[in-house]
Amino acid sequence: MDRGRRREPCLGAFGAGTGFPEDGRRDPPGSAPEAFEALYIAEGSDWFWWLGSDQDSGTDEEFDDLFRIHLKNVYRARGATPPEELDTHIVPRSVLWTHVAPVRRIQPGDRLSVRTHCPGLVEWSLDEEPVRSSAVTPVGGVMAGASRYQLTLGPFPESAAELRFRFECGHEGCPGTELCCDPRFHTVRIADLLKETGHNVPFGLTAIASGERCS
Repeated sequence: MDRGRRREPCLGAFGAGTGFPEDGRRDPPGSAPEAFEALYIAEGSDWFWWLGSDQDSGTDEEFDDLFRIHLKNVYRARGATPPEELDTHIVPRSVLWTHVAPVRRIQPGDRLSVRTHCPGLVEWSLDEEPVRSSAVTPVGGVMAGASRYQLTLGPFPESAAELRFRFECGHEGCPGTELCCDPRFHTVRIADLLKETGHNVPFGLTAIASGERCS
């Protein structure tokens, strides 16, 4: 069976915002060579193969990022702004939160890694659940020394909508004035951007995210 034809159900409607026809007509590749080059790269079977649930490249996150970069380049080559849906990753990942670079939202299936420069405890809760307490542990290896500490939370239940947490510094002699000593709770939303916007997912991202592999 023709591989390109087998991929078509997963490509979906890709005309909106790109300048490509949406009524089934095909622009010749010569009309927009840079856009078609990016499109052909994104269509390459490997991008769909490794994102399937039955395969594991060991670098799925990189394939995910590259796949969406190529889709964005199609829009850019046509003089259009890529939709924000393409900022939504397909492969769940561990998202890093620090006091100097906090994050406000993660996607369902993601983990949240809270990293600090001090030992201590993280008090955290999901939605209306009781507050739990977990200690951060040293990260970075022997050569790096115990200068970084981390706690990874998640993945969370599908019903979870909000994670709240705060860090209690356990550093001996801490003056209590450092950034990590802020006693306030931090809030991270657990939300699917595609569902929130209600927009169509371009280029069959729904099929890929659900584990269907197009090849």
